[in-house]
Amino acid sequence: MHRAVTARLEDPNLTLYEALKIGGFDYPTNDDSSLIDSEKVTLGQRKNQLSRRLRLARKQNSDDAASTSAASNSGNIYRNDANIMGMVAI
Repeated sequence: MHRAVTARLEDPNLTLYEALKIGGFDYPTNDDSSLIDSEKVTLGQRKNQLSRRLRLARKQNSDDAASTSAASNSGNIYRNDANIMGMVAI
């Protein structure tokens, strides 16, 4: 599933079915969501799981970006306060 998630994140134009195929899941067609793979999991369940993992990965990436941005901005605030007080020469 990790390979399927990575493939879809790298190429958002891939269908869920194509990403699953790249991830190593073997379904003969994309026509029937009730098709079962060798682990007895339906195509519909795999697509749902892939969608959920993609959503979590995107959320985690946006949360990481927001926390990184907030951390760098707070550093700038302290640096600016120090500059105003004449404590740091840049």
